Amino acid sequence: MAQTRKVALSEATHEELAAAAKLLNLDVAGASSPAKLRALIKATHPFDEIDVPSDELAQPRVVGVQTKGIPADYHQPRKGYVRVDGKDYPVTPDGKVIVTISATDMNQRGHEEVQVNERVMLIPVGEPVAIPVHFFEALLHTVGKVAVVDTKTSEIRGWREVPQIPFSVQAPAFIDG
Repeated sequence: MAQTRKVALSEATHEELAAAAKLLNLDVAGASSPAKLRALIKATHPFDEIDVPSDELAQPRVVGVQTKGIPADYHQPRKGYVRVDGKDYPVTPDGKVIVTISATDMNQRGHEEVQVNERVMLIPVGEPVAIPVHFFEALLHTVGKVAVVDTKTSEIRGWREVPQIPFSVQAPAFIDG
């Protein structure tokens, strides 16, 4: 996971606000001033401090080794894949999983909110987005239970787990067979 530092929201510079908005996966297209960025972050982030990349990580970095960006507690069975809950998923060179949230009647807002350890990521609906592995694992675990009903007797025969947030995983273009 990227190294970050805490900065008071009220004292953050324009660059720090933009970096925090990027970490929170917020759309900042219409927020060009620090005041607009601050308001956008405050609307989705209930804390007085924000996480911003530490100075050495703010510089553009060259993507190199495949395992870069994948936390140590995730196993990589082979190049370009990460194992989550015993199943292998393709990842980008910086260790992110590309997902597309399916549009349903329940996600009318245009995004889904996924939270891991008090960090929130807003994932847009209907477009492919690269998300960190720990947010992907949280997305996998958002399940609900649906009754399995016998069609002849209308009795409940059991329960089945279904995804609360339906999504698909895309393989990055660089992975071969």
